[in-house]
Amino acid sequence: MGNILNGSTGERVGNRDAIMAPHNSYPCKQTGEEDEWTALAVANQNEWEILCNLIGNPDWTKKPEFSDELRRWDNQEEMDKYISEWTRNYGSYELAEILQKAGIAATPSFSTRQLTHDAHINSRGFFRDANHAVIGHKVLASLPVKFNDYAEGNYTTPPLLGEHNDYVFGGLLGLSKEEIRRLTEEKVLI
Repeated sequence: MGNILNGSTGERVGNRDAIMAPHNSYPCKQTGEEDEWTALAVANQNEWEILCNLIGNPDWTKKPEFSDELRRWDNQEEMDKYISEWTRNYGSYELAEILQKAGIAATPSFSTRQLTHDAHINSRGFFRDANHAVIGHKVLASLPVKFNDYAEGNYTTPPLLGEHNDYVFGGLLGLSKEEIRRLTEEKVLI
């Protein structure tokens, strides 16, 4: 981990955490066209024991190198291999639901395509359709959170170059239509 105060640069940690282990994305059974993954995070010894129970308490969960939080953190590579053997038996949604019901933080880890097809995300109106005069139909992401009594953002497409010349130069700056036409002909305005 880096530190802005002493100028050190952090190293890449991927899905790892500085304290929690296991803390990663794990492969799941493929139920569609794309690979499926579920991210999970075990925050403490109690959650580790819950995870071990869900897995069925195989012998590897009793190894000394997984007996406490620090040892699990030091042996993440090996532990992840064992956990992956178990997670491959479930689809990503199914696994996330099993873990969440047991009190372990987990969620499917989506590709962009999977994200745009997720029923929950779509039911919340996260993606917005926009039609642009030049590039056509586009799907835009909205704010990831919703607030009561908070106005939605503006999800219109940006204006084309010169699209608001009449408003800006005529309405705001007070130029006449003739002056705007002349400046356009002289290629001062677009």
